[in-house]
Amino acid sequence: MTKFNQTYSTDLKYTEWQQISEFFPTFQMGRPPKWEKWQVINAILYVNRTGCQWRMLPVNFPPWRTVYFYYWSWQGDGLWQRINEVLVKKVRKKAGRNERPSAAVIDSQSVKTSEGGEERGVDVHKQTPGRKRHLVVDVLGLVLLVVVHSASIQDGAGGLLTLQKLFDHRTNFRMVRSLSPSGSRLRAHPIIQRKYGVYRQFATHAKNPRNMTIKTLSERI
Repeated sequence: MTKFNQTYSTDLKYTEWQQISEFFPTFQMGRPPKWEKWQVINAILYVNRTGCQWRMLPVNFPPWRTVYFYYWSWQGDGLWQRINEVLVKKVRKKAGRNERPSAAVIDSQSVKTSEGGEERGVDVHKQTPGRKRHLVVDVLGLVLLVVVHSASIQDGAGGLLTLQKLFDHRTNFRMVRSLSPSGSRLRAHPIIQRKYGVYRQFATHAKNPRNMTIKTLSERI
């Protein structure tokens, strides 16, 4: 068994590894693995933080093909989402809140990217070529859901897709606060109105973020 160590600032701390190690059991049958799971995760975190190519991983990490294989295997299995859900529950419980949030905040951001593919377009309002991500967090700022799509998708349509995924996965929400200036467009969608009963507040962006106000109007959609 390889001794746990930290080489890069992106590497897991031992206490962090203890929080998620239960998701990566070691099977006793067959040949013992050459690389520990925490080493693979450290390599994935390195790529995620630095943006380097898989083939450019430093030599003290597992081979890039091994890291690449595990990343997409865990991604397809939904492992990252399960880990996030467990950690969110732990943090909320420690903060004295219910493990299952009943309120959330949604916003979007367009990000430039030079890569091709169908998930790439141009945000005509911000003149940003690339992708758009809709992010949903709870009142503590903990990530609940991230949806990435082409930047050409309008905030209203992208927000609708995001809310549908959120409500299909979590059924205990009572309010969603929209920080997107065009978030009010979602009010016109009868699909959400018929299927879900959630109160939503709309934020009005000001030039000075400190002066941002939340309209007192809450609508049931």
